[in-house]
Amino acid sequence: MKKIIYLLISMSILVSYSNAQTHFGISAGISSALVSAKQGGVTLTSDAKVGFIGGLTLSSSISNHVGFRPELNFVQKGGTVNFSNEDIKYNTTLNYIEVPLNVVYCVNGKFFFGAGPSFAYGLSGKYKITGMYNEHGDLKFGNGDDADFKPFEFGVNLLAGWQLKSGIFFMINYNAGISNISATSDEKDRNNYLGLRIGYMFKAKTK
Repeated sequence: MKKIIYLLISMSILVSYSNAQTHFGISAGISSALVSAKQGGVTLTSDAKVGFIGGLTLSSSISNHVGFRPELNFVQKGGTVNFSNEDIKYNTTLNYIEVPLNVVYCVNGKFFFGAGPSFAYGLSGKYKITGMYNEHGDLKFGNGDDADFKPFEFGVNLLAGWQLKSGIFFMINYNAGISNISATSDEKDRNNYLGLRIGYMFKAKTK
């Protein structure tokens, strides 16, 4: 995870010094996440789970319309599975630090949309079972035999937003997980989520 953060900082500094304007901002909102699991040829997709997403944003112009918009976010992922025939609801909450590296296209300096790779690192997780019986506990990230999920995750991030002159912006993003996060050899799990955020860009630094 340190390598990802160092990469983000290095790219941010490089873009900042090579362009006239650099904006730093913060944002917060909600994530609607789900997990798709495949095992033994059977695919199961969870119901959406609402969580929190928020963090830091950098926006630098590469040309008149093209910009670089990396982020450093805390994101809650996971999902909810209802086993109605057994009257059981299984809920998972997965907490990640995520770094999307977005290249965006800006229209009239207000509307922007773009895409880029994203890298995430699992911090912690919890599960909760309700219904026929109740149970809760921790989920472990790691590479050992006792781990539930792999710590590193790779995905693709799509985003669009609207920037106001006041510095306030509204943004929506969809993040599709590509890498298998399951630590179990015979299972493949992938995270996906939709994020809705409001944020604020601080005054630009000009040269």
